[in-house]
Amino acid sequence: MNNIRPIKNHLTLAVCFLISFNSLFAQTQREQDSLALVAFYNSTNGPSWTNNTNWLTSRPISEWYGITVNDNRVTRISLQANRLTGDLPPELGNLLYLEYLHLNGNQLTGDLPPELGNLSKLGSLYLHDNQLTGNIPPELGNLSNLRNLYFGNNQLTGNIPPELGNLLNLSGLGLCYNQLTGEIPPELGNLSNLSSLGLYNNQLTGNIPPELGNLSNLSGLILSNN
Repeated sequence: MNNIRPIKNHLTLAVCFLISFNSLFAQTQREQDSLALVAFYNSTNGPSWTNNTNWLTSRPISEWYGITVNDNRVTRISLQANRLTGDLPPELGNLLYLEYLHLNGNQLTGDLPPELGNLSKLGSLYLHDNQLTGNIPPELGNLSNLRNLYFGNNQLTGNIPPELGNLLNLSGLGLCYNQLTGEIPPELGNLSNLSSLGLYNNQLTGNIPPELGNLSNLSGLILSNN
C-alpha cells in the first residue's frame, strides 16, 4: 500500500507534463501562423492594400480581414482584388493548415515560392490575374489534396512540371495566358478527376500527348494559341 501514493504522484506529474507540452506545442503553432502572416503582409505592401482591417494589430487573427481560422490555425486567406503588390514570401509554406489561398486579381510579382509545396491540406490555389514570373515549382506536385489550381494571366515561364500529374484530386487546372514553353507533359493524363484544362495562349510546342485521352471526366479542354 505504501507504493500507491508514489505511483499516483508519478502519474499526476506525467499527465501535467503532457498537458503542458501540448499547450506549448499549440502555442508554438499559433505563433508560427501569425509570423507567417506578418511576413506576408510586409512582403506584399500591406499598408497599401485596399482593405487591411485589423492586420498587425492586437485583434485576434480571426478578425484580420480576409483570414479564416479554425481551431486556432489559419485555414483560409481570401484577399483577391485587394491591391497586393510585391513577392509571395516563403513563410507562406509554414501555414500548414491552410486549405484556401485566394490571391487572384492583384499585382503580385516575383517567383512562386517552392515552399507552397508544404501546404499539404491546400484544396484551392488561385493566383491568376497577377504579374508573377519564373517557373512553376515542381514542389506543387506534393499538394495531394489540391482540387483547383489557377495561375492564368501571369508571366510564368519554363516547362509545365510533370509533377503536376501527381495531383490526383485536381478538378481544375488553368495555366493560360503565360509564357510557358516545352511540351505538354503526358503525366497530366493521370489526373482522372480533371474536368477543366486550360493551357491556351502560351508558347507550348510538340504533340498533344495521347494520354490526355485518359481524362474521362474532362468537359473543357482549350489548347489554342500555342
